[in-house]
Amino acid sequence: MIEYILTADRLNEAATVSMKATELEKDLNSYIRQEKILRHVLETTSRVTGAEFLKLLVCRLADALNMRYAYITECDEKNLSRVKTLAVWTGSEFGQNFEYDVMDTPCEEVINGNVCYIPDNIQKKYPRDLILAEWKAESYIGIPIRDKDDKVKGHLAVLDENVAHDEAFILNVLHIFALRAESELRRIQDDRKIAEQIDRYKESEAELKKKKEELEKVNAIVSAINSELNAKDLLQSVLEHTKFIQGVDKTTAILYDKNSGAFRLTASTDPEINKELHIELTPAEAHARYVEGNEEVYDDIYIISHVKGRCAEHKVAHLGLPASILAMRIRIQETVTGYLIFNNMNDQCAFNYQDIRLLALLKSHILSALIKIRMLEELTDLNGKKNEFLGMAAHDLRNPLQCLAGYINMMITDIRQDKLDPDSTLTDLECMRKSTVRMGRMLDELLDISAIESGQIRLQMEYGNLQSILYECVELHQRHAQQKNIQLSIDRTAHVPDMYLDRTRMIDVVDNLLSNAVKYTASGGSVDVSFRVGQESIVMQVSDTGLGLDETDLKEIFRSFKKLSAKPTGGETSTGLGLLIVKKILDKHGGSIQVESRKGVGSTFSISLPLTRHEKDVVL
Repeated sequence: MIEYILTADRLNEAATVSMKATELEKDLNSYIRQEKILRHVLETTSRVTGAEFLKLLVCRLADALNMRYAYITECDEKNLSRVKTLAVWTGSEFGQNFEYDVMDTPCEEVINGNVCYIPDNIQKKYPRDLILAEWKAESYIGIPIRDKDDKVKGHLAVLDENVAHDEAFILNVLHIFALRAESELRRIQDDRKIAEQIDRYKESEAELKKKKEELEKVNAIVSAINSELNAKDLLQSVLEHTKFIQGVDKTTAILYDKNSGAFRLTASTDPEINKELHIELTPAEAHARYVEGNEEVYDDIYIISHVKGRCAEHKVAHLGLPASILAMRIRIQETVTGYLIFNNMNDQCAFNYQDIRLLALLKSHILSALIKIRMLEELTDLNGKKNEFLGMAAHDLRNPLQCLAGYINMMITDIRQDKLDPDSTLTDLECMRKSTVRMGRMLDELLDISAIESGQIRLQMEYGNLQSILYECVELHQRHAQQKNIQLSIDRTAHVPDMYLDRTRMIDVVDNLLSNAVKYTASGGSVDVSFRVGQESIVMQVSDTGLGLDETDLKEIFRSFKKLSAKPTGGETSTGLGLLIVKKILDKHGGSIQVESRKGVGSTFSISLPLTRHEKDVVL
């Protein structure tokens, strides 16, 4: 009995050893098989990278696990529940890559970070997964693919039409392939980042090159326009140098003219248009045509794509209407001084935004050049005025100085010869006094205009009466009028209310107007002064039957140092500053001066002052 038991134990022990040996042999064969698979994968994929590597990887995976389908995916960066395949093996060939949503599919669990092993009945568990149905899948195994931060970036999966066996082997092999896939995907991601950096560098390099070319163009144009010395040549130079703008057929410039109060055609690249320099647009017409309702692509730069039917079309239609316009408004200290107009005759979408940007870069340089030219013109004008005034002053001061010198020499001779006659000497001294008064008045006017233009004089505003000022001034000029046989009459019937004014300065205004009226009226003529009182203003009119002014005089009458064609009828002197001083004083009072005149008939000067102005101190 004992012998039987020993024999049974030995048999059980031998069976156990045999089973362990079988398991060890099985595990060993599995390891050997896994090692062969790994070596095979490494050998076949070591010489390829990227998409080619991923294709070989899924092909070798399916082959190693003896399963028909294998694929690798990558998650959408913006929507992690959606993936796209990077490589697909369908058993005999590589399939087309596709995208799909992992919801209600076995892939959802994998993308959530878990290994999914379903050896059979996969379609019953996921009836909404159309891919499973299309591939007639029975089994599914998936494993997540992670990045270096351990975040799921995709997954690796195998499917087959048969039931899956040997779970441990499949999962081990799948894990090995997943590690290899992760390594390659990270390398691809790094390569992608490097490629993006290289692309950004190339874009930056191209942008820098483009900007360099733009700056070279700008510098060349700036150099050219800065060499011009007048506005017309400057604008012509700008137009010639901006032909680089894509789509430009013709370029034109209009500039504001103070004399006409309108924008005048100043320059063009089209010789035919240059013959039409008489064309003018009012400020309202220019604004409506080039600014109002148009797209402002940059500050003061507008695109006009619908040209026909725009304001002032009748003035330019004979030059040929363009299909589209690019217009640059020129503003200096918020004042619109001109427009640069770039025309395309055929295309409503002709202008490239890149070229428009380059035009925007030029705008400040164009404005600077125009300001420089304006300053140069003003300096030239001031220099001309200075020379003109010096000539006038020398001429006007010479006569009284020569008169003084003559009387002084005669008196010295009489004293030396002991022939000095008191009565004759008194007469000579009176003449000398008059000469000094004339020179003093000329110097006072010169100092007045200098002080006014430099802002050194302040108006001392107080209640006063313009009518009483007139009466005071009439007394000073009545004798002069009688000496010339001129009838000086005043309308004393009007009731003129008090107002705020600078009495001293307003005496200068009235005195100047009366003096001019008597000075330029011949013997036997008349000077009449009247008032008109309104609800908001008072108007005083000084009318004479004097020499009158022509159209040229009327344009120059309120400018500095301008002597008019009319000459004083009694040999009186004139600096040409009086009316300018009058206008500036009235401007600062909020008033105005108007003149109506006919050559050989006479003139009427009308000054208007507001009744509602209450400033006590105004810088003149």
